[in-house]
Amino acid sequence: MKDKKILGVDFGKSKIGLALAEHGLVSTLVVLRKRQNFVKDVCRIAKEEKADMIVVGVSDAQAGKEARDFGRIVERISNLRVDYQDETLTTKDALDKMIEAGKGRKYRREKEDLFAAALILEIYCQENV
Repeated sequence: MKDKKILGVDFGKSKIGLALAEHGLVSTLVVLRKRQNFVKDVCRIAKEEKADMIVVGVSDAQAGKEARDFGRIVERISNLRVDYQDETLTTKDALDKMIEAGKGRKYRREKEDLFAAALILEIYCQENV
């Protein structure tokens, strides 16, 4: 996995956080807001970043189903392999880390999806080395 560029997606109904793993290092990219076309924008960013594959974070129940549906559409349109990673507690972990770092509430609200996407990718890369 270290030789691949992987786009990580923290999928939500109103916001999507994106991160990129390259050479084993994960960096945050951008948060997409609801007003945007999520599928088109994720595919465009994957192409711009020259991603080899995409990892979508999934949870249980309805939210997980929606994330998997989103992933299938992105896979079809982007022609990139899409894999899935359990995202249970990644947003909570991201928030906890920002609190430990002394970040304010507004900052945390704006960045939680970015850091959750990065955590999803870190876990995926660790489990798939």
